[in-house]
Parts: sequence; C-alpha cells; structure tokens
Amino acid sequence: MPAITTHTKSSKLWFRMVVPERLRAKVGKTEIKLSLRTSDPAEAKLEHSKVQSEWRQRFLELDRELQSEQIASAPALVEQALAALTRGGRRDDTVLALGKFLSFRTVVSWGRDFYAASEADYAFCGNLEAADWDDYERDAEIDVVPPSQRMGFVAKLRVQEGHAETQGMGHRRTAVELLRSRRWELVAPEIQLIESITNVVISSGTAFYDAVAETFLKALINHKFRTWTHGSMAAFLEDEQPVSHPHERSTHVPIAADPTPPVQVATSGRTAVALSEALVLWRKMQLPAKQSDIEVSRAVARFIELFGDKPVDAITEDDIFSYRDLIQQMPANLQLSKIHASNKTLRQVIGEAQADVRRLTPTSVKKDLGGLQAVLSIAKQERMIKINVAAEVKVAGYTKGQGRKKARLPFTPNMMKTLFSSPIFVGCKGPRDFERKQ
Repeated sequence: MPAITTHTKSSKLWFRMVVPERLRAKVGKTEIKLSLRTSDPAEAKLEHSKVQSEWRQRFLELDRELQSEQIASAPALVEQALAALTRGGRRDDTVLALGKFLSFRTVVSWGRDFYAASEADYAFCGNLEAADWDDYERDAEIDVVPPSQRMGFVAKLRVQEGHAETQGMGHRRTAVELLRSRRWELVAPEIQLIESITNVVISSGTAFYDAVAETFLKALINHKFRTWTHGSMAAFLEDEQPVSHPHERSTHVPIAADPTPPVQVATSGRTAVALSEALVLWRKMQLPAKQSDIEVSRAVARFIELFGDKPVDAITEDDIFSYRDLIQQMPANLQLSKIHASNKTLRQVIGEAQADVRRLTPTSVKKDLGGLQAVLSIAKQERMIKINVAAEVKVAGYTKGQGRKKARLPFTPNMMKTLFSSPIFVGCKGPRDFERKQ
C-alpha cells in the first residue's frame, strides 16, 4: 500500500508506492519515491492522496498501453510457436498435427461410446486405452458441435482426412467451430504450449489470452496445405475465415463462385442425417464387400460433389434425376482427386466435355444410381425418410444384364458325340465299354 514515510537525509515527509511488477519495465523502477515537500502531517496527507491518485491513473494508462501491445504481439507469438514446431520447412505437418490434436480432444470429449459408434478410430488411427479414457473423461465437454450433427462431423472428418487433396480440411472445421463459439478456454492446452515455447506469460481471462487463442485458431484455419487445390477447396470447404484484427469477428466469405452448393444440415430429429452419415450407417448395416463399398462410396462422393452433403430427407426426386442427367454426360474414367488436382469441379469438367468424348456407359450410370438407392434404402428402414427417391429411376440404354458376358450356347448332339468320343473320355480306344477297358 502507498505510505507516508521519512527520509534519512531530509526533514520532509515522503511518498512511497510500489510499482506493479508487470509495469516495472515501462516505469523504469520498482517503486515510486518522492518528497511531499512538507513536514506537516496534515498537509502531507493531502499531498499524498493527490500523488497517489495521479500514479494510479498513470498505472491504468500504462495497463491499457501494455494490453494493446500484448494484443498486437499475438500474431508474432503464434508464429514464433509454429516456427519452433516446424521441422525442415514442413509447416503442413505442424498445422496438421495441431489440428488433429484439436479434433481428437473435441471428439474424445463426447465420450467413449460416441467415439466407438462414430468409428472415430478410423479418423485418428486408433483408440484410447481404458486408463487414458479415464483421464480424458475428467475434462469438460467441448460442445461446440450440436449432438445432432456430431455423427456427420466425424463422418466428414474421416472422408476428408483420408485423402491427400483434402487432408487437414476436417481439422480446419474443428478450428472454425471453436472460433465461432469464441470460448477461448477450450484451447487452453494449445495456449500453454505457446506459453512454454515463447516464455511469455499468457494469463487466462485476460484480453491478451483471448487474442492469442483467436489468432492461433485463425492461423490453423487460414493455412493452405500444399496438397490442396482450388477444386478440392471449392468442393469441401464451407467458408473462409480470413485473419483480421484479433477482436473482429470474421465475416463469411465464399471460397469460389462455382455452383457447388454449401453443405446443408437438417435441423433436428432422425431426419437430421446427412448423406455422408447415411453412407457410414449403410456400411455398418450391410458390411459390404470391398468392391461394393468402393462403388457405393464413389456414387455418394459424386452426389455430394454436385449437390452438397444434403440431409437425406432433403434429397428430392429432382435431385436424383438431375444427378442421373449429369453423370450420363460425364466422361468415363474420371476421378474426383484428379479433377480437384486440375483446379476444377465435377460440374465444370462435365460442362467442358467435348461431344466426341467417351462417356459413362448406361450400366455405369445405373450402378451409381444403385449406390444412392442402397444408402437411401437403409435411411428408409431407419425411418429417416418415408420414400426412397432413388428407387425405380430409369436409365436410357440400360438393359438388365447388359455388359455381362454372353451365356455359352448349348452343345449340339454332334458336338456332344465328338466330345465324349475324344481320347480323354475313351482312354484312347473308342466309344464302346469293352474298348475303354482294354
């Protein structure tokens, strides 16, 4: 506390006040000492109150100045931490690891039962030991994703993290949801990591802490992986989150003007299941052979590429017929990964296809529609939809059995006689029994 004191070399009374540790670098000393220019206790008390008020006001101004400097330093601190974690210039690896840890902590906080039911182990390449689950379940739930959307969240995470051209996009979405929530305490482990690398104290509950947390999340969101292409971003990223001032809310800026629609999410209930989630459910219910899984997954991926990851109850007959018409015009042997690598979307490739290009056969088109029908059939069985809109959709030029090998024609009597008179049947002798026994 500020106090009136004496000085050994002066007859006057003195003012003494300790400078807060956080401000000592700015003030340039550890305490304030100055003469009150009087030896009268009553006058000294009045002067002391005046000086004390002046210095407290000065400390407030310095605190505001320090806070502004700290907030302004947040990007540099985050970059310092990322640079220290980056090896061999591979920033992609650093951002992927941090994003994966963020997603892992989020999904694990939803409980071991959900982790198993959503097959999250495929997204994170493994499960936790029982003792580790006990530790994680003591942490608070990271509830930035509504329960009705969590299955879809993990399903997309598995899809996006399974391909090089979209790797990192699923974890980016985790950072987006945390940023939107503006609950900075949920990234405490990451802030502690930054604190340990930079040796800068980042106290929770302060504007400085909030600025570092926000800047960190935006650094993950705004990082573009080398494997990403314009096509893959247009297909999978829902929005952009450009880095702005630490205390400005990011605005929604679409990535591209392609006709690829944004991901749509149903509002509630059993119908609140996206097509990608229904695909996961189909796998669980059907346990398909590898080739069937490939074909159905390919059909679903093409539909999502063209129309977005719609809730199953929002997919209409018009969507299915439009899908059929589009893929009938699609060039054969196309792969989405190669389309994205060329910085295009599937719609663009279909629209730019030359008239003489070889297109999907009616059998291939019917197979794609059959994949959608299979997934929606499971959705219907689970009472997620009332009608399977992909059922009974005709394909021009398709005939059941077309494309299969023609059945072998039956043998004529003469052919049969020749066959059974051959040496393999008659022991190189002749058609009679006694001749074969010799």
